[in-house]
Amino acid sequence: MNSSSAKTFTRVKLAVLFLALLIVPEFAFAQDQKKPAPPPKTAPAKAAPAPAKPPTTSQHPPDPQQKTPQPQVHPVGPPHPKSDGGGQIGKGPGADSGKGKGSVGGGSSTDPGNGKGNGGGNGTNLGNEKGKGTDGRRPLPGGGTRETHTDGSSVDRDKSGRVTSVTTRNNTTAKFNSRGSVATIHAKNGMTIQHGPNGSRRIESTRADGAKVVSDGHGSGYVEHVSSDGRTATRTYQVNGRTFTRVYSRTYYGGHYYYGYVPGYYYGPAFYGWAYNPWAAPVYWGWGWPVAGWYGYYGAYFGPAPFYPTASLWLTDNILAANLRAAYEAGPGGTSNGTQSAGQSAGLAFAPVLASGTRNLASGFSIAGNSGPTDDRLVLNAGGTATFTFSVPAGQAETVAYNIPAGGYLDSVPFEVSVNSVTVATVDKDPNYRWGDMTQVQRPLWKQAFTPGDYALTIRSGGCCINFYGLWLGMSPNGSQDTEAQTDPTTAGKARTPQNPNADLTAEVKQAIAGEVQVQISAEEASAANTGNSSDKDVPAALNPKDSIFIVSSTLSEQVDDGQSCSLTGGDILTRITTTPDTNQNVKVLVTTAKKDDCATGTQFAMSIQDLQDMYNDFQAKTDEGLKELAQKQGKGGIPASPAPGGQANPAAAGATADPNAAATLKDQDAAAAKAEGEIDAAIQTPSGN
Repeated sequence: MNSSSAKTFTRVKLAVLFLALLIVPEFAFAQDQKKPAPPPKTAPAKAAPAPAKPPTTSQHPPDPQQKTPQPQVHPVGPPHPKSDGGGQIGKGPGADSGKGKGSVGGGSSTDPGNGKGNGGGNGTNLGNEKGKGTDGRRPLPGGGTRETHTDGSSVDRDKSGRVTSVTTRNNTTAKFNSRGSVATIHAKNGMTIQHGPNGSRRIESTRADGAKVVSDGHGSGYVEHVSSDGRTATRTYQVNGRTFTRVYSRTYYGGHYYYGYVPGYYYGPAFYGWAYNPWAAPVYWGWGWPVAGWYGYYGAYFGPAPFYPTASLWLTDNILAANLRAAYEAGPGGTSNGTQSAGQSAGLAFAPVLASGTRNLASGFSIAGNSGPTDDRLVLNAGGTATFTFSVPAGQAETVAYNIPAGGYLDSVPFEVSVNSVTVATVDKDPNYRWGDMTQVQRPLWKQAFTPGDYALTIRSGGCCINFYGLWLGMSPNGSQDTEAQTDPTTAGKARTPQNPNADLTAEVKQAIAGEVQVQISAEEASAANTGNSSDKDVPAALNPKDSIFIVSSTLSEQVDDGQSCSLTGGDILTRITTTPDTNQNVKVLVTTAKKDDCATGTQFAMSIQDLQDMYNDFQAKTDEGLKELAQKQGKGGIPASPAPGGQANPAAAGATADPNAAATLKDQDAAAAKAEGEIDAAIQTPSGN
């Protein structure tokens, strides 16, 4: 080989060697990446976290009005299509080639390299595997989450952690309002439960035979059967153990059928004229309501007129009182399937421990020991007490009850009840309690009746924590929960029922309702003169321009324009502002006046024509009940004497047959509703990952 060839060969060898030095390490590195990584060094085991210490006075279940501090959440990308726990692909460059396992379900993976990222970890390492959130939570639009349990139930929460909807394993669904309380429940069998803020409910279903069943959860309600020709409907009512029937006739209007109330009795023309026209002198009437639980409960909303210049205004207060009484009995003063229970017996009104809108104690309450107020209750730690002092006058009796209201926190320890320093009861904690649990329905805990005397009632906590919202009170003469109107003529001319000139339900609104009462009296007089000739093509009251004001007669949950829901309960007042139904058979209404926890005054929304028709039917029926009462009381207690009421039974309502099984049907529906509500509670309380 000559020197030139040798030099060329040497250059080739050097080039090949240089290429080898470049290629081989890359090849080796790639091969190494395919080999299983050696197991990471085991870090020293950390001690298990100590159980959380029971809260002190400043550590109690989170206040419902305050946001619970949330753990820091790192922003994440869209869910990985294969993630079954809401996890995300980990992001970020790997620091080295280790294959450590990151944490699961939240935060970011701190292990380097190719490890298993946690639920969307975007830390300092590259995680190529999906993170699996073991609690089954998935993000929802708007920052909320959906928590799915292994039994198939799920709970949706908004970004603040408040429950917005629930689906149970049996496909019962519940929607919650902006306060975090149940608004509506739809059961798999077609039953609908509407909740009011006062604990009232309207439970409705249609049976296989077409019968409509409406109940209130306390054994009252009705069962409706439509005749074979469809012209009439008969409702069998069960109210506080009393059974009666009402008949409704069919009207066809605008392509739809509606059923309107049929009076059971017609009076003579002279009596209708006496009830329609002003009385000769104002009537001062004592209703006997101040000792009734419903009257105290709704005292800020309603007060009777100081005097009555017309029967129509007297009837207006009578109708409003009947609706408020029914709302109270369906909610805080109700009974469960006819059984009296603490704090849910008729005649008890809630007395909150804190003055409205403050953390100051209400009149009659005091605290001692390890206790402190929150926005809506007292929290009593071990040995802490809340005492209520009161007196029962001679001839009276007072019932006092201690409950957890709907939406309140359950007690985690037993408590002791003492009266005048003598222990009268020890009540254990809820057996199914878990820290921070709330109840969707009122929980009765203790109740006692007191005879005349002076008392100091004390609740003493057995540990951490007792949540004390207040007491339920009801005073009555000789143990009765209500009285008849005072009719002693010697006291005529004096207002004997305390007035509330600042009541939310104003005199102007009541005068407008009195005008509707006059319209009803006039229409009934005309019907009495034309018995048997009513038309089945009349405009239903729900759409009649003459009838624009409606008194809510049962609990309803309505959806307003912003998508939120609000509730209406008996005695709220609506004004219909349109008469042309939309495609869903709804018309626009305005909330004229409502109780403080119901839909706000001035709110507008679309309401079912059928719901409005039911309200007017109830208004007509209660007007008739008031006319009957006036016919019995005319000439007594200051009410002027009327012409002979006269009259006759309405043949159109004669022969109505009561459903003999109505009471049992209502009881069964109430039980089914309670079961559905229990399923909702259970789904909410199911721990994550179960």
